[in-house]
Amino acid sequence: MFTNAKWITRQPRPYSLTAPAPYLRKRFTLDKEIKSASLAMCAVGFGICEINGKRVTDDLLTTPVSNYDKSVYYNMYDVTDKLTPGKNAIGFILGNGVYNDDNDHWGMSAATWRDLPKVIAKLSVKYADGSTKDIVTDSSFITHSGPTTYNNVRCGEDYDARLAISNWSCPDCDETGWDRAVIKPGPGGELKENRMPPIRRIEEITPIRLESGVFDLGKNISGHVKFKVKGNPGDTVRVVYAEKLNRDGSINNVNENDLIKELGRIQSDNYILKGDDEEVWEPSFTYHGFRYFTLETNAELVSVKGVLHYTDLKKVGDFECSDSMLNKIHHASVRSTLTCFHSIPEDCPQREQQGWTGDAVLSARQSILNFDMTAAYSQWIDDFADEQRPNGVFPCIIPCPGRGWVGTWDGGPAWDGAFILIPYYINRYTGDISLIEKHFDKFVKYLGYLDTIRDGYIVNAGLGDWNPPSQKRIDHRITQTCCYHTLAKTVAECAGLLGKDPTPYIELAERIRASYKERYINGTSPDMNSQSALASGIYHGMYGGAEKEAAVAKLVKLIEDNGCHFDTGCHGTQAMFTALSENGYTDLVYKMVTNPTAPSYAYWINNEMTTLCERWSMDASHNHHYFSEVDHWFYKYIAGIRLSDGNITITPCFIDEIKWVRAHHRDISVCYDEEKIEINVPRAATLILDGVKTELAVGKTVISRTASKSINN
Repeated sequence: MFTNAKWITRQPRPYSLTAPAPYLRKRFTLDKEIKSASLAMCAVGFGICEINGKRVTDDLLTTPVSNYDKSVYYNMYDVTDKLTPGKNAIGFILGNGVYNDDNDHWGMSAATWRDLPKVIAKLSVKYADGSTKDIVTDSSFITHSGPTTYNNVRCGEDYDARLAISNWSCPDCDETGWDRAVIKPGPGGELKENRMPPIRRIEEITPIRLESGVFDLGKNISGHVKFKVKGNPGDTVRVVYAEKLNRDGSINNVNENDLIKELGRIQSDNYILKGDDEEVWEPSFTYHGFRYFTLETNAELVSVKGVLHYTDLKKVGDFECSDSMLNKIHHASVRSTLTCFHSIPEDCPQREQQGWTGDAVLSARQSILNFDMTAAYSQWIDDFADEQRPNGVFPCIIPCPGRGWVGTWDGGPAWDGAFILIPYYINRYTGDISLIEKHFDKFVKYLGYLDTIRDGYIVNAGLGDWNPPSQKRIDHRITQTCCYHTLAKTVAECAGLLGKDPTPYIELAERIRASYKERYINGTSPDMNSQSALASGIYHGMYGGAEKEAAVAKLVKLIEDNGCHFDTGCHGTQAMFTALSENGYTDLVYKMVTNPTAPSYAYWINNEMTTLCERWSMDASHNHHYFSEVDHWFYKYIAGIRLSDGNITITPCFIDEIKWVRAHHRDISVCYDEEKIEINVPRAATLILDGVKTELAVGKTVISRTASKSINN
């Protein structure tokens, strides 16, 4: 693909990894009629390409994040309409991204891949007569320092418009003062074509200005601020971002800046005016998570917008019902999923922007029901495989900078299980088995790693049930061993799908369950009197028969004694929805979800949250997606859409307070009210009402709620 092309960059003088974003360009001539042209381009961290003054793409932050030592993703573009016979020019602007991140908190500043931003590209032109011409990045490119004097993917961007270069990507650009580009070693990873949907500009939002002077977008987003100003040369604009307000109406950005303090920078963008009639600017190499912002300027502010952007995941499902609170929770779940996805499923778009594996697996099922996740997850799972250590262990953030994330910060099965469970969910919901086929041996390798750290069959590693209301977590071994059991069962099922012998993994699951029962179910751990432990044990299949009935009854009593509130962290909360709903307590889940007092989802909504929070108390990030299992519950239990092994089962759970429901996933739709149920399926399916099974034909079926029989087929 990149034959004869070289990685090139600008060598700053003096040398500095925090130099301004470099410009690179080259003139070339096309002397025949052009039939077609394509551009293969990889810029690390991020890159903008223009040909003859025209942007090659409107996509943002164009190179997906990865472990650059192992895999580096390039993009392909059709650029036929950007070229013309005769003189042409191509140019690049390079941003730091995660590739050249100076944040030490996550070990990024010491990442094994860290270096100056660079680009490799090949422009392939096909002439009408069948001949071809290639323009590749090499030392014939020239380079100049640009007006983006600072850029950090979290902290923000500084731009001095007085340093802007006119016509920088056009053939007639004045090249006086430009230097020769330098060839540099590549990042080291294998160049692979990007399969991830691009990050796109989704919406421009007009904010309202509060009495305090703070701007409010009305909802929490990922993106940046775009403005138009008019003023004198040297006038400045400063934008500062935040998710919440203080009581006096000023912004509270403590959470956003907590983990970047060592950089001496808060999340902000800064612009210096050139002094033209009107100047429009927005950053190119950063993004923020925010609802509020301040804008300080000594110029005239003509207009200001919030720009929402994220990986453009295709919508394939939706849910709506008569209960406005559930609808708001659904929208908050969806918004968190989207705004926390920028080429990886990150935990949050402001403070961390990290690919925490536990967060991803906790939100995976609702993500697959709402969006076409196959390509996005497929690429990220490949990145996951890149990170597996020789002994089978994974870091708990993917991609990982290679320092400090294996050992003390072992995620354990509850986090690492994303590598096995997400491919399994994709297969279960879509029928795509490719990830299981590709990575099954690594699944087995990971179980082998767990064999080295277990005590009996109890896993004594990992983070456990993260962020319960009291911040007092239960014994992490309970959560981790429950997840270990599920992973063994899942690998057994995957083995069966591939025609392999599942027996070793079935037997492993049985040994884990027996060990768990001896230590915890029959033991004396005080943590077994907690919602998290009971819900996890029920959900992960650790109880059987009368033990299960007793555990469910005990869990229900704990919840009722706690005023129908959640007392669980992220993993216990995920388990709660299935543990109760599969045992006849969907009504109780509804009460917990809609409870107006904390901790509950409705409490968040009643306190103006438009995305899901990191903590029930709302005292940390206001945009995390790992509590989004509630949205899976809407589809699976309220609407009743259940998918498994290519089979469709419709089993709605009717709740008196919910008068009607409309939901769809791909070609499956379920609509019901108090009189009838209307179902549309693309293939034969099964309807289960009150334990009675009805076979559904392809197409639309209407069932009377009162007569429980078909009235139209």
